[in-house]
Amino acid sequence: MTSLCGKGVWLAYSYDLPRAVELTTQIGGTHLLVKVGHGAFYFPESARELYRRTLAMNLEPLAWIEMTTGSDEGSLRIIEKALTLGYQAVVLMLDDARLAAEAIQPLVETVLGQEEIETRLLLASSPPAYLMDDGAFKQLARICHGGWMPLCFPSLEADPERLVNQGIYQALGDLALLWGEAPAIYPVLTAMNPATGESLDTETMLRWADTVTQHGLDFFSIFHAASTEKAHWDLFRALSLPCLEAAVPDKPSPDEPPEIWHGVPSIARPVYITVAPGDSVISIITRYGMTREQFWQWNAHLWESRGFPRDPDYLQAGWRVRVR
Repeated sequence: MTSLCGKGVWLAYSYDLPRAVELTTQIGGTHLLVKVGHGAFYFPESARELYRRTLAMNLEPLAWIEMTTGSDEGSLRIIEKALTLGYQAVVLMLDDARLAAEAIQPLVETVLGQEEIETRLLLASSPPAYLMDDGAFKQLARICHGGWMPLCFPSLEADPERLVNQGIYQALGDLALLWGEAPAIYPVLTAMNPATGESLDTETMLRWADTVTQHGLDFFSIFHAASTEKAHWDLFRALSLPCLEAAVPDKPSPDEPPEIWHGVPSIARPVYITVAPGDSVISIITRYGMTREQFWQWNAHLWESRGFPRDPDYLQAGWRVRVR
């Protein structure tokens, strides 16, 4: 598996697909992470259907499994089926602090050495320092060579700087010993506090996003579609990733229009540009045939999230602004 590039949205329940599609589209997302299993239980029908629909939206499908006590032979079967269906990779979500290493070891020992599977497995979990027992984490790190998706959740630590800086990036040396090399880091953000179920205020969400992005990253994801309030969508859309700047977007064939299915609207993918030195709001509006009202509707968050007035003469090079 090649390195991940872009923005992903986690889909926990198939009935939330319309919202997941809308969120992914509005933030300029590239991947949809589809739950295909829970422990040893596989969801064959939704795995197949959601894979097909994800491709129809010109998005990359990733599968994920919530690891539980019964995550042994059944989980291996789910992994193999998801990869056979065509999912780019499978994420093993370690979200149960009580999960012991013994419950994971049979799966690990079976997969160990199967490089074609190991390179397409990723581990999603809290940083080791925030796990009551890191035994299962250490076991899964042996086979998840696709990378690590650390959960940057406010229920774990109120201070994002401490969790992200110390719990993730300052721990890379220890992580490299588990993985055999420093793993690729793909942070997972959430717009709510999982402990309380309450949505984060804009200032708090901005702190978490800024702390994660200051380390430089090519991919991050949002957990999950149903819990992400629309008030935060503009923030996720504004987060600029270097790999997206260099990527050449795939264009669907005009002979194969995206499929429209019941309950999911056909939504045009937004178009962004990176502000160059010398650009102004007026020059961008003129260049792309926009109205002032439309420009501010799409891009006002860039000023407001930083406490700046909507000044058409103030525009920072490097900002990503929406033009379509």
